[in-house]
Formats: sequence, C-alpha cells, structure tokens
Amino acid sequence: MEMKDLKTGHQIRLKDGSRLVVLLNTEAGNIATNGTKYVDLAAFVNSDLTNLGNSVFRIEEVYSPKFITEYLNGFNWSGESIWKRQEPTKMTMEEINEHFGKEIEIVEG
Repeated sequence: MEMKDLKTGHQIRLKDGSRLVVLLNTEAGNIATNGTKYVDLAAFVNSDLTNLGNSVFRIEEVYSPKFITEYLNGFNWSGESIWKRQEPTKMTMEEINEHFGKEIEIVEG
C-alpha cells in the first residue's frame, strides 16, 4: 500500500500504537486524527507509508471501517485490516540451510 491508496475514513495504526482516522482534502490539508492526536500526512514523504524524520510515525496497518458513522460516537475502532506492514525475515546462511534441511547455494539471478 502507498500513500496514494489511503482514503478518507481509513483508519491507520502508527508504530507507537496510536490509531487515527484519515481525513483527506480538509482545510488543514491531508491529516489523520483520533480527536486528541493529529498527524499531517504530508510528513509521510515516502510512498511506502514511512516518515524520514521520525520512525514513530511509520504506518504499520491500515483498516477500512464498517460504518463511517463510527467516528461520530467516540472513534469506535472496528474496521477490517486491509494492509499490514510485513518486515522481511532476517536469517543467517546457517538458519536458511537448517530451514530447508540441506545446504543452500546463492546464485546470481
């Protein structure tokens, strides 16, 4: 998922655990808020939902709400996850060989 895929009403979960609602094309610009916390989406300068200046503001998960009216009643978070950041698995050659049960040789592709 990229920044261009976010829509008004999507919920995002940041690295610090905060969940915010995306509001696009407001007078304040493109923002995300939960009523107490506010984030300017222009700060996410990378298309992969990361922020160069502060890794706390990295978007970890995006949700699509069941009903947009949920936000009128105190930000009830019941959306379905539509994207979650997947970190690559880091392994040593020894761990890779053990995983496959045999010696692995890396070749150029």
